[in-house]
Amino acid sequence: MKYLKLRNQSAVPVLKEFFTVGEGPDNDLNTRGSLSGSTVSHVLFSLHRRDDGYVLMSGDEKIRVNGVVVDGEIALLDCSRIEWPRGEVLFLEMAATAAPETAQEVLPKLISALATLSAEAKNPQEVEQSVSLLLGRLCEALDAESASLLCENQDGSEWTLVAAVGDGEGSQSSRDRQHSLISHTLLKQALEKSEPILIESIIGHALAQQQSIIMGRIFSCACIPLMVGGARPFGALFLATRSPSRAIKKEFLAAAQVIATHSALYLIASRTGQPALPPRPENSTSSLLYLPESSSPMPAVVERLTKLAPHDLSILIRGETGTGKEVIAREIHRQSPRANKTFVALNCAAIPATLLESLLFGHVKGAFTGATKDKEGKILQANGGTLFLDEIGDLSPELQTKLLRVLQEKEVEPVGSDVTVSVDIRILSATHQDLEEYVANGKFRKDLYYRLNGATISLPRLKSRGAAEITLLAQTFLNRLSPSLQFSEAALAVLCRHEWPGNVRELEQVVTRAVALCSNGIIEPRHLELEAPSREEATDVSGGSDLPDLKEAQKKLNAEQARKALIASGGNRLKAAKALGVSERTFYRILASTNRTEP
Repeated sequence: MKYLKLRNQSAVPVLKEFFTVGEGPDNDLNTRGSLSGSTVSHVLFSLHRRDDGYVLMSGDEKIRVNGVVVDGEIALLDCSRIEWPRGEVLFLEMAATAAPETAQEVLPKLISALATLSAEAKNPQEVEQSVSLLLGRLCEALDAESASLLCENQDGSEWTLVAAVGDGEGSQSSRDRQHSLISHTLLKQALEKSEPILIESIIGHALAQQQSIIMGRIFSCACIPLMVGGARPFGALFLATRSPSRAIKKEFLAAAQVIATHSALYLIASRTGQPALPPRPENSTSSLLYLPESSSPMPAVVERLTKLAPHDLSILIRGETGTGKEVIAREIHRQSPRANKTFVALNCAAIPATLLESLLFGHVKGAFTGATKDKEGKILQANGGTLFLDEIGDLSPELQTKLLRVLQEKEVEPVGSDVTVSVDIRILSATHQDLEEYVANGKFRKDLYYRLNGATISLPRLKSRGAAEITLLAQTFLNRLSPSLQFSEAALAVLCRHEWPGNVRELEQVVTRAVALCSNGIIEPRHLELEAPSREEATDVSGGSDLPDLKEAQKKLNAEQARKALIASGGNRLKAAKALGVSERTFYRILASTNRTEP
């Protein structure tokens, strides 16, 4: 059976061979609604049954189907979006008993819609219209009847209603009325707590006698603060229902916060001409942490980072491989008083102990075979700034002793020299290992452990950060690599289901691989190569049952990307490594992973 779905209304079955849609009671579907009071009718468009489907024929106004203006007639497909200047309707083919979608299913669709709408919008008016359409879809997901998006003025003087759907949307007078009906008490509570507040039923609630609640005849409502990373809220989304049978769905609040935050940022960007992400305040965090989902463990990490960064403490960053420990270290440095000085990173696990000593402490000419000149070590390079030691648990006992002296005496002695040099550095370290067990077993010095562990920041696994952040991180990587590509909804669903044992680093590699394999503009699940292909797909890919080894394919792809970066950097390996977001040592290892020679 076919249906037409107006925003915030139940789906209407299309049961007739000839079905009219228009404004007024003479139409099979009156888009004004039965309470409009108007008796004037005109037809927007009509539907005609053809074989097993329907075609749309335009009527009195310009009609768009999926963004294309209809001149005459057009065949409708499932989920076709039909728009006219004052509204839109969806053409659906669905089972009447279809199960409601989960938040994990809805969020990728909304983010995909956000990316599509923002790409199509060319001016502030189109952006506002796109955001209104998206708010309408949010209302459908949360079972809300109205949504109001508010943002703080740039000077911080007041809050302005920037977009609204439901309850007389459109005219300035109706929007002013909608603004006046927002519960300012609820808004204040949400902003002070920096977390969503939900009233599932106003009956018996402490705010039941508030004037705006009574005037608005509100039965259920929610206020969701909009914020980026650890920064204070810059806006809010207010949702409401009037029908006693409809309550805002709690499980969709996190998804609503993500979508509303980015919608508001697009509106701000279109009106001010500034980038979609506003300039980050001093207490904000880097792009990979710049995510607003309140149900994620990351806001607590960001808050702790922001508090610790200004103090000259040694910080131990803990987390599984690939969770972004160096990203955290760089952000601590950026928010510290040393931000205008050098940040130096060194991976203790990737370098042999004999070479690591020279790299860390430096050496003088003649200190060992091949030492043809004096060389400054990483510690001296970081003088005045920050030294980040990744995988600190792999440091040899001898180097642990030397590093302890640096921390205690604030001086370094290069290899082969008897002269010490004073240094002023902040040391940040990271590990995925159990350092406490290493200390208990004598593998790691207890006194060094306490010196390094002035404070701890623990990073969560990517999977525990939730579908919203997985989706947004994937979109961030895709935008960097190829802004013209898009994820299909099925691909986003696969990304959200995956366990991500390699965490953020694995996600970045998967997106990089998908970009290389995709040739039609839309990244599908097969491009991600995260799920086992069917027998038919396996035959199509390989011509038989023997599939190529995935690890080898990944190595080749990584090596190809490394060679391209090397060419782009003019042969400078350090610049190429930075362009790819990996350490210099990792870059060398990638290049060596195939037998092909470097350019």
